[in-house]
Amino acid sequence: AVMPLLGLIAVIAVFFSFAQENDSIVAQDVEPLEESIFLIKVDSVCRELVANSQTQRLQPMKVLAGEAPTGTAFLTTDGTMVTARHCVEYWIGTNLDLTTKVGDLNEDDIVRWAIETETFNQTHPEDSTMQLRVFFSLYDLMGNKRYVFDTADSHVHINKDRDGVFMLADFSQDYYWRSIRPYFTDRQMELGDILWIDSLEDKGKVTLAAKQDLEKIEKGTRLIICGFPMTGIGDKRMTSTEGTIRRTAAAESENFFFESNINHGFSGGPVFMKSGNDIVAIGV
Repeated sequence: AVMPLLGLIAVIAVFFSFAQENDSIVAQDVEPLEESIFLIKVDSVCRELVANSQTQRLQPMKVLAGEAPTGTAFLTTDGTMVTARHCVEYWIGTNLDLTTKVGDLNEDDIVRWAIETETFNQTHPEDSTMQLRVFFSLYDLMGNKRYVFDTADSHVHINKDRDGVFMLADFSQDYYWRSIRPYFTDRQMELGDILWIDSLEDKGKVTLAAKQDLEKIEKGTRLIICGFPMTGIGDKRMTSTEGTIRRTAAAESENFFFESNINHGFSGGPVFMKSGNDIVAIGV
């Protein structure tokens, strides 16, 4: 079920609209789905070396109290939890100057850990790898912790197909940096910004749009995005924001500009549309 999932939801700023006869979605339509939408928060990060089937922790676990950003995740009807990758690997969207000096970064800086991890993996044999292991929790609408995950778990999947690896100059040594944001453009993160956890026993209420529903692409379609914004309403309360697909981007009819009031914290949240009597998720 991995590839159909990616094909339907791994779209950032790429939205599909349905035929014009569909009713416009309103905030009340998504209220029954709120119990399947969660606040996501990174708890801690550690760096590990894996060699000869042995795992060695390289630094003490770094606990991230209030310094890690929060985001949103949602649970689908097939028991898959979906979020934006940068809600968990929150350093992945950081733009770095190509002349970044790694020695100028603090030794416990997660960006430095990420650079050193990528550099090791680019310059060492495959039987010896380094990994950043992230522990993160999901909270429900009432602020109760519902799930705890670890990126080293086999059910946690990260889409790295759109990653770019750049060489950073430190004048004395080459370092490598992995990013899903094209370095020389101002585009937002696209397609690579997906993380999902499958095979959960719990089943959610969020239904992904079926391919046969995606027959027509048009402007003027109303959408609703749900999430946990970091400012304005507190860090545990979910809210929704409505918006409209305004115009196509360049000559690609499937790419749309979507206008809505969105701030930090909505990342990873579902984008909903009404299709007949059904509310379906068409994007992240």
